[in-house]
Amino acid sequence: MALVLNQFYSEALTECNSMMAVVPLEKHPGKQYPVLWLLAPAGMDHTAWQRHTDVEGMAERLGIIVVMPDMKLSYGVDMVHGFAYGQMLTEELPKMVGDYFPADLSRQMIAGTMEGGYGAFYAALRKPGQYRFAACYSCGSLTDEIFEGREQKQIEHAFGTREFRETSANRYDLKGRLKDCSGEQSFSLMYSKKDRFAGSAEQLAEAMKGFPHCKIVKSEADRPLGWNDWKLQLEKDLKENMGKE
Repeated sequence: MALVLNQFYSEALTECNSMMAVVPLEKHPGKQYPVLWLLAPAGMDHTAWQRHTDVEGMAERLGIIVVMPDMKLSYGVDMVHGFAYGQMLTEELPKMVGDYFPADLSRQMIAGTMEGGYGAFYAALRKPGQYRFAACYSCGSLTDEIFEGREQKQIEHAFGTREFRETSANRYDLKGRLKDCSGEQSFSLMYSKKDRFAGSAEQLAEAMKGFPHCKIVKSEADRPLGWNDWKLQLEKDLKENMGKE
């Protein structure tokens, strides 16, 4: 098992950034690996999944490369007042991972939690066909949420507005982008009624009901979901989707 900290210069960001990669070389030698991109909640970095879950064990059990990039406060988009994190994630990093590791880029998957879940769905819907599977845990279409305090400034930096109903912000609405998704892609949404973004998760779940390749899991937990919940659902979703190949 190789756990790699990669500190690199990003042309998309025009600055240095970091990512963690887990590569199960010893357990599955001599093969090309599917790639899972894992995104953390806003404000957490490339170490979050490794610190909070057994992501290394999951990579070994499933025989996949797991890549965890630092997305800062970008929400997974090309920030209006900031840097092109969406471009870095969907264009620059796959090429880099393909050069560095024995990666099968025809089998990419992407998942995230909270704001990272929004970013995962946004990437998959923005690049139809690039990811076989996308998962959003404890989040929905953030354009349906109301933000207060310091979150408002973060939202304005990333999306260019605090008023998502403005025409200029419509491209960030996940519900509207669902119609553009590839039929070969699978989507999984899991949330609890106690989650921070339960409201927009409910709205996104309603929009997803018309698509047979979309899976919705509403947790009965009477609490916000956490790392263990997300990781267990992720591994279950991965097993289901990798079994289709």
